[in-house]
Amino acid sequence: MTNELKENSLYTNSYWDIFWKNFLVGFARGLGGLATYLILLVIVYYAFLALVLPKISPFLTAFQKTQDNLERLQNPGSMLNGLFQKNSKSIELDTPTTTR
Repeated sequence: MTNELKENSLYTNSYWDIFWKNFLVGFARGLGGLATYLILLVIVYYAFLALVLPKISPFLTAFQKTQDNLERLQNPGSMLNGLFQKNSKSIELDTPTTTR
C-alpha cells in the first residue's frame, strides 16, 4: 500500500506545481489584504461623515463664503457688467430714438 501512495514533497513535485501553488497562495493573500483595506477605508469614511464633518461644517461654510468674497473683490467688473447688460437691453427697447 505504501508503494501506491505518492509522496507529496518538495523534491517529488515539478517546478510548475510548486510555482502554481505559491502563485495561488500569494494571490489569495493579496486579495485578502485588498478586501481588508477596503473594509477599513469604508469604516473610516463613515466615521468621518458621522463624527467629524458635523463639527467642522461651520468652518467650511465660512471658508467658502470667504473664498467667494475674495473672488468678487478680485473681479468687480464682471459682476457689474452683468447687471448693466440686463438693464441696457430693457432700456434700449423701451426708449424711442430721436434724431435732430
